[in-house]
Amino acid sequence: MLGLALDARRKGVNVTVLAHELFFVWRRRPDLAVAAALLRAQFAALAAIAHRLFVTVEARAQLVAGWLRATRIKSDVGVIRIGAGALPVPRTSHSTGLRLGTFSTLSIGKRVDLVLDCFKFVAEKRSDAQLTVLGDLAHSGEAQLRKFEDAVAAHPARDRIRIAGKQSLSEIAREVAELDVFLFPMETGANTRSSTLPLALGSGVPVVATRGRETDDLFVDQENIVLADALEGDAFAAATLRIVNDKALSERVSRGAETLYRDHLSWQRIGDRLLAEI
Repeated sequence: MLGLALDARRKGVNVTVLAHELFFVWRRRPDLAVAAALLRAQFAALAAIAHRLFVTVEARAQLVAGWLRATRIKSDVGVIRIGAGALPVPRTSHSTGLRLGTFSTLSIGKRVDLVLDCFKFVAEKRSDAQLTVLGDLAHSGEAQLRKFEDAVAAHPARDRIRIAGKQSLSEIAREVAELDVFLFPMETGANTRSSTLPLALGSGVPVVATRGRETDDLFVDQENIVLADALEGDAFAAATLRIVNDKALSERVSRGAETLYRDHLSWQRIGDRLLAEI
């Protein structure tokens, strides 16, 4: 990538870089520490070459801008968000209990254990509650998958937990549209880096998340999302039950979620923004 950008620059081409996943977080493992350092060096070199540099989250833009200033690289950092991996499906009504759902690949930072804790509290209050775990879990590795399966097997409401398995993106979109509440337990909080969160927002499904280090100001608590007080199962359960028991709140958040998607996270809006920049 670095060579391609440098060659384009030498040929007089305007180089625009849109960085989604910037670099590995620091880990104590030597190989991962070296990879993190090399990716940061590559990113700095790309920033120095590029005419325009964009990232997908406001908080990351501020972080990167400060980092580049510290390294004396003169580059303005803008934000172009990303949308869903599939087009959202209009929300569908149903009469078969309370449907909760989440999407996970058991990767680091996506707290599916929290979702199971949340469902334990919700299931105690609602005997009709169901939980669907979407996403292909097979890529997480045998150890992670076994740990998750053991946690599900030991769950007090295990007979009401469904693991959907590998599905097409369109199938996932349809499943999300059938939910009453979508749980987003990412450690960085509600963010515009996720390609799954826009599915729920675009379908008008109320989302429970937290305000984390990557949560932009466009996420407004109880207007287009419901923010739990903490990244803990009981806090997510309380927020979920607040949505379920307050029809006015649920409807307001649903409308707000659709507006948020349409104004900021639809591919039409993102495409228009990108074309305007290049």
